[in-house]
Amino acid sequence: MVKIQDKGEKFILSFSDEETKNLKLKSNIDYELTKAKDGLWVLIEGNENNIIDDTEQKIIGLLKKLSLSERVEGAFEKNLNPEGLAKFNQLIKDGKIEKFKLNESYKKAVYQLPEQEEKSYDNNEKEIQDYTLEKDGFLVVKNEQRAKALSNELQEQIKEGKIKGTRAFTGEFYIIESELLNSAEQKALKELKSQKNSDLNNLSKNTKLTNTLLRIALEFLKEEGQVIEKKKDHYQYIE
Repeated sequence: MVKIQDKGEKFILSFSDEETKNLKLKSNIDYELTKAKDGLWVLIEGNENNIIDDTEQKIIGLLKKLSLSERVEGAFEKNLNPEGLAKFNQLIKDGKIEKFKLNESYKKAVYQLPEQEEKSYDNNEKEIQDYTLEKDGFLVVKNEQRAKALSNELQEQIKEGKIKGTRAFTGEFYIIESELLNSAEQKALKELKSQKNSDLNNLSKNTKLTNTLLRIALEFLKEEGQVIEKKKDHYQYIE
């Protein structure tokens, strides 16, 4: 459906890919509709638009929400209907979605959004109560009531896939920004795949990430079935 913005003396029209194809218009262009006189309207090409349609928004949301294993080539596509799959292939063609492999020997890639300029976090070990989303990109909470309150407070960001949370076997609740989690997971997996198994201190040394951030990333990877914790702070990659 055409998206219409009322600008007073004119209207800005944004057409879907199918509509531009059927009408033989340029894609990714906003059109300006202006009334010249009674009974005569003029349609003028404008600039490239930045409006993200509903299908594209859904795909981007899935890429933010789903785990690494769920974004593997061949598995991710199962979440899409024919319309979504067509849009997905176009997004790859346009460079809005990328494929990456932790190792070139792997047959299948993982889909991801192009890397944005990474936020700068403290990346220092602290007391649990001193971690903040603003400075560190994650929180560690031991109190269940506090964890529930935070989940309610952040529910919109969680729904949008910007933040994820989980509970460790030891009882801690982890709340972390999705982009930071994805980055930490990739670094941890790359190291574990090369070493097969490693302890937390060595992983921290080789990835340049703090023990706490790595422990959070590895907790999510354990849930996904990509690593196991053979004994406390000793991890092994699952082939």
